[in-house]
Amino acid sequence: MEGVSSYTTTLIERFAGRGVLIDTNLLLLYAIGKYDPDILSRESFDRVATYSIEDYQLLGNLISLFRQKVTTPYVLAEVSNWIGYLARAQEVECLRGLIDSLDTFTELQVDSFELGKDASFPFLGLTDMALAAYANDYLIVTDDARLIFHLNELGREALNINHLRQEIWLMN
Repeated sequence: MEGVSSYTTTLIERFAGRGVLIDTNLLLLYAIGKYDPDILSRESFDRVATYSIEDYQLLGNLISLFRQKVTTPYVLAEVSNWIGYLARAQEVECLRGLIDSLDTFTELQVDSFELGKDASFPFLGLTDMALAAYANDYLIVTDDARLIFHLNELGREALNINHLRQEIWLMN
């Protein structure tokens, strides 16, 4: 990937053959961008208002670098729920587009009751605990500082999309 640090390049290369796991906000960005990138430029949907069309393109380019794309039912449930805040006609079409784009993803299963037993559960919640459960196997891409902090405490790495965006901006 052009314009990124050697650390980021190494991280992407290390996981490229294994796969990528996208957190909720970013999978929502991906779904909205695939459905109608103009929603991003109009900042008309609060949940993705901090993102731009360029961020959507960056995420799409990043995802394409990985052999496998994975998600969890918890991420999908959150994304689906957030899409539900679009106008009804947009919601239906965006959900259809999400399902179509998920043809290239594998859904990972993790037992929510087991996740709930972990001492970090009250701190992270179900979705982030599921992501953390797979952080050894897949590169977690997120904008969630709390999740990244937790993963770093466990000796695992994640890619913060905000840092990636900043690296590219600074190098160009």
